[in-house]
Amino acid sequence: MPDQPYNQSTARNLGVWIFSVSIVYSALAYGTTTAVTRFVLDGILLSGFLATCAGRLGQKKSLLCSSRLIFILLGIQLMGSLYLLNPKARFNPVTEVLSPLEDAVPWLPGSYDIALSWPVVLHFACLSLALVALVDLMHESANRWKMLRIIAITGFGVAVIGIYQKASGAGSMLWTSKEYPPTFFAAFRYHGNAAAYLNLCWPAALAMLLRVLREDPRNILAKSFWISALAFTFGGLLVNTSKYGHAIAFVCMIAVLMIGISRISQFGGKRRLIVVITGVVFLSMFVILSMFSGDVIFARWDEAMNSGVSFKRRLLAYGTALEMWQGAPLWGYGPGSFVLLFRYFSVPAGKELGGKWSFAHNDYLQSLTEWGLAGSLLIFAVFGIGIWLLWKYYRRTQRASYSAMAALLGLLLVSLHIVVDFSLQIGAMQIIALVYVSFGWAGAPKRNRRAGTVTSRHSHEWANPETGSGRSRHRRSRRR
Repeated sequence: MPDQPYNQSTARNLGVWIFSVSIVYSALAYGTTTAVTRFVLDGILLSGFLATCAGRLGQKKSLLCSSRLIFILLGIQLMGSLYLLNPKARFNPVTEVLSPLEDAVPWLPGSYDIALSWPVVLHFACLSLALVALVDLMHESANRWKMLRIIAITGFGVAVIGIYQKASGAGSMLWTSKEYPPTFFAAFRYHGNAAAYLNLCWPAALAMLLRVLREDPRNILAKSFWISALAFTFGGLLVNTSKYGHAIAFVCMIAVLMIGISRISQFGGKRRLIVVITGVVFLSMFVILSMFSGDVIFARWDEAMNSGVSFKRRLLAYGTALEMWQGAPLWGYGPGSFVLLFRYFSVPAGKELGGKWSFAHNDYLQSLTEWGLAGSLLIFAVFGIGIWLLWKYYRRTQRASYSAMAALLGLLLVSLHIVVDFSLQIGAMQIIALVYVSFGWAGAPKRNRRAGTVTSRHSHEWANPETGSGRSRHRRSRRR
């Protein structure tokens, strides 16, 4: 009996589906911003890692993952362990007093509140294991397109739910009857997070659409679905009340239309008519959708252009976060400690920074305050090197890889968004960002053959613009 083909391992397919479940679950569970939902998400990620390992054990092979990435992730986990083993202070929630601990080693990392740090360290461990498993799985081109498909469909669903809420004037989110301010969207409590999530999803929908246009331009049903998914995801960005989301959506919409125009040459003489009709339909839909929450959107932009209270508060918060970091520049105060310590550093600002600040609204600054310079460099290296590898592969292949394009766009957009928000503090976006980063760390994907053999590492999915996953060209060669 012949060996089971490389891409048909049941356990490995199970790993892909488990990570797909994590994407859908995190989007519908309030972005996994609560302790319970994050704990469930960690369990799903751990299950995906174990399923991937089981698939490799069945093949008597080890996980395919860059040694550089494993070294960086081990460094992050080592720092996380030191934060827990070397506490430097203890917070009493009854008296709200933060007391320093004299037996702590001052030159080592140490948390200022273990109760806040250990869930974050555990979550980072599960994310690290998930990334290792994803890098192994993303060596196969078919798995990349499976993940892109689930990301695009989930983003489409979130956009449709949010548009329906704005159109119907709903006062509560999914799964709850509690009234919320009008800035919620779908299952996201904060509109900024919803906008960042949609900006992570629409590149996947664009990649799926371009792939259909390239491989099977006569498939009207598939083209219609992915055009609708892309259009409604952009529509969700406009209905959303995030100002930064509007700015990014406007620029990206122009870029997508330009890409679309360059890809419609296959329609010959009808190209201009199709472009005009598509443009009119898109603009009409966007105008109609923007009316659903037009009052709130206008009020927010009017406030930003005149008083700018939100902008001023954020600048004060950024200055306070920088002061926090200067107090512990190398190691920071420990994962999850921002919400505790910000209240003490923000006292000089008075009422202008009143209320509870759980996040700095700038992930770069929050990472510096919690992980210090050493930990932040390790975390940024995971994403920075992944983006650099993606860009290198994208340029080397004459811009023919749509999966690499989608991952690059998503990561660059979220990198811009976390300058003014806390998108990568949310589990729903962490998972998608890990999927995109794993594309870069995995390198050039391998084709999947039904014969049970694996093509060489140099057989790129984008080597021939006529093929996407490798299956179409394989089928044509068999017919010959």
